[in-house]
Amino acid sequence: MFTLAVKGKKIIGFHGSDNVHIDSLGAYFTSITPTRLEVKGGMGGKKWEDGFDHENVSKILLTEKWDSRKTEQDLVLWKAKNGTYRAAFSTADTWNNIRTPSDKVAWYNGVWFAQSTPKHAFCMWLAVHNRLSTGDRMLTWNRGLDATCVLCKKETETRDHLFFACEYARDIWKALAKNIYGTRYSTDWSHILSRASAPWNNRVEGYLARSVLQASVHTIWRERNGRKHSNLPNPANRLIKWIDAHIRNQLSAIRLEGDRRYDKGLQLWFSTRGTN
Repeated sequence: MFTLAVKGKKIIGFHGSDNVHIDSLGAYFTSITPTRLEVKGGMGGKKWEDGFDHENVSKILLTEKWDSRKTEQDLVLWKAKNGTYRAAFSTADTWNNIRTPSDKVAWYNGVWFAQSTPKHAFCMWLAVHNRLSTGDRMLTWNRGLDATCVLCKKETETRDHLFFACEYARDIWKALAKNIYGTRYSTDWSHILSRASAPWNNRVEGYLARSVLQASVHTIWRERNGRKHSNLPNPANRLIKWIDAHIRNQLSAIRLEGDRRYDKGLQLWFSTRGTN
């Protein structure tokens, strides 16, 4: 029995010879990394002498402190606001960390609001940016295209014409929105967007004003697309019924979810469905 050990060093390999049995055995050693090594050389330490050809040359040796691995388990933390970290994952915080944030636009509340219908909000967002494929925009791609509005067949189809200068769309909008908007009612797109996005004193009225706008934009745009693809046209009163049913169903769904902030929504909506 024998041992191979050198104080302050560790084995990194072996060497030796053998025949039938091992004749000799040795080990290769290297210095153990110190847990702490003070800086040497330069103005703050002693010079190392490397021979006559390196006279007056100061050298500095820096080594990192070696910390043995702690016994505690690693933690998974998610980056949150203001450079902080927390254990709970947040989709909102993750999204804000990977994007370049900017100030809210004036129409923000008219597009993104609590209890909105996602597909309606997305269609509304496209409309706000004037990115719907309306006739005037399609003319820039194909000069020979007929850009006449397929709903009224009178004017060039633009975003502002569809919402709600077009006779067909205007009848739908008036029947659904006039009593909700009251003195704020308009058929001009920029005015409607501004008034829908502005603060409302009554939470339920604000929700209805924005919901009926988005539902109207989405439903009219869907009808327009259907006619573009040769579907049978629907009369305006049918679209009014569809939008009315959507608002009622949405308010009922909100109530079933337990959100009591809109409990008076159905009552208010029914009160606006009188004569226009």
